[in-house]
Amino acid sequence: NKGTVASPAVPAEANTHDHDFATPTLTITDNVDAEKTNGDVTFAITPSAKITGLTQDNLQVTNGTIKSFTPREGGGADVVVTPASGTDGKVTLSVPEGAATAVVGGKPTAAASHEQGIDTKGPVISGVTVEQHDTSDPADMTPEKTVVKFKGDDPTATYTVTGPDGEKAKVTGPDVDGNYTAEFGPALPPDAAVTVKAVDPAGNETT
Repeated sequence: NKGTVASPAVPAEANTHDHDFATPTLTITDNVDAEKTNGDVTFAITPSAKITGLTQDNLQVTNGTIKSFTPREGGGADVVVTPASGTDGKVTLSVPEGAATAVVGGKPTAAASHEQGIDTKGPVISGVTVEQHDTSDPADMTPEKTVVKFKGDDPTATYTVTGPDGEKAKVTGPDVDGNYTAEFGPALPPDAAVTVKAVDPAGNETT
């Protein structure tokens, strides 16, 4: 009988190929739909792959302070930022390069940032004067209306003027210099206190 000759064993080739892992990126979004807000902004940091090592200390904020940092599954986070007071501009959350690393492959994360418009600066009201006007002809020394004049620095704000018992004046303006006029008719009592209030589109209120 002829015997069979076994082929010599060929050693398995060692797997020496290195994986080219992509640098993980971070996507940052926020929960505000409006162009500007005067309230807290929640930023969501979402990585393109699972990461580790991201902490509040890694983050940089302009025109605001971090109120809370909540880690998310996958290594991202939800970050609540309180805008700085007296600011009309943008709050920005930035994550520098290398703030975290990929769980698989160990590559450092790329830098990322996101901004949201804020307005925490209330309108400024100045130069308030109250006048009693006698509009009778001839004058009878009895005022028929009370006129309140003031200046407001924000033409987008809504200005209201009320009397001591909730009376509401008719407000007109502004002129080219930012001056407003409010009229009560019939006239308020002499020396009656009036309240001038301004509310801007972001909700900031000044009296």
